[in-house]
Amino acid sequence: MKRIACGLGIIVLCSLLWGLLWTGTGGATRMLWPEHLDPASRLDHPGILSGFLVVSIVLSVAVGALAGRLGGPDARRTLAGLALLQLAIGIGVQTSAWHLLPLWYHLAFLAAIVPATLAGGGLVLRSARPV
Repeated sequence: MKRIACGLGIIVLCSLLWGLLWTGTGGATRMLWPEHLDPASRLDHPGILSGFLVVSIVLSVAVGALAGRLGGPDARRTLAGLALLQLAIGIGVQTSAWHLLPLWYHLAFLAAIVPATLAGGGLVLRSARPV
């Protein structure tokens, strides 16, 4: 039971960290390009959207690596739980912003989040294996 609670804690911690870093990145981006990032307006700027995709992938790899590092013997299960939670949150957020962003962005964001999270954890797990 203690291992399950620890795994759930890691999942929640990593997901919150992803959200905090994403929010900070969005705020910094709004300060840099306020003319393109009115929260109530549609965003179609391919450069900014591509940048957001890169940031989401980097954040997903990073929290996946953290979950892999902290997950101990249940790291694979913790990573799977984190990836599924991130996808569920991503679906909710993308659905709420459906009218504000182009379809290609929604699909790319959702398609990348699980593989990027698992890849981050995989990097840590592979490097921790004895040769």
